[in-house]
Amino acid sequence: SKHTSSLSLQSLAAARAFDLLHRVWPYGFLSTDADYKPLNWLVQTVCLATGGAVCELVKEQMFGPSPYDDMEVISMGFFSNFPAGTAVKDVQHFMQGVGSGEARFQDFDYGSRDNLAEYGTAAPPRFNLTAIQTPLAFFRGENDVYTEIRDHTKMVQELAPGVLKYDKTFRGFSHCTWAGGNAASWQMWWPDFLRVLKRDW
Repeated sequence: SKHTSSLSLQSLAAARAFDLLHRVWPYGFLSTDADYKPLNWLVQTVCLATGGAVCELVKEQMFGPSPYDDMEVISMGFFSNFPAGTAVKDVQHFMQGVGSGEARFQDFDYGSRDNLAEYGTAAPPRFNLTAIQTPLAFFRGENDVYTEIRDHTKMVQELAPGVLKYDKTFRGFSHCTWAGGNAASWQMWWPDFLRVLKRDW
């Protein structure tokens, strides 16, 4: 998300922090119990010791604020596991778009020399979003720092006509609300989700 409002994401991208982490975990974050268990203990200890304040601050910076987020669920369930299992290269790829000169949807950038070997061009090839023929439904959180409205709008404009069947922004939702929101938030999006599964556009 080129236009992310998260200063934390902007800083991590500028510092190329995930390029360094790739040397520690070349495939997936926290891929062994020796990596995962200490983090799980640390997160739960810090969250409990601070009454959830530190975890809420981190959540708002990394995923966006929301009045609907259940911090007990997010702290003990989400933060105790995230980002275990996530491919490091996947995060590197996302970070390449954060704060870049132009909002673009393209393949992984290995650098001009390695791009020539991988793709035959100095720059990574762009994704042809008009080639997507599968019906799409977008559920977007208003406060989700990963789906800023300008980037979302650009992506929608690059899709072929008629492909996007559902596109709704849920006011006050963060990146975490879908799985870690309170009961009220589930009533806002779950019925729409069930209709989309039935292709009731």
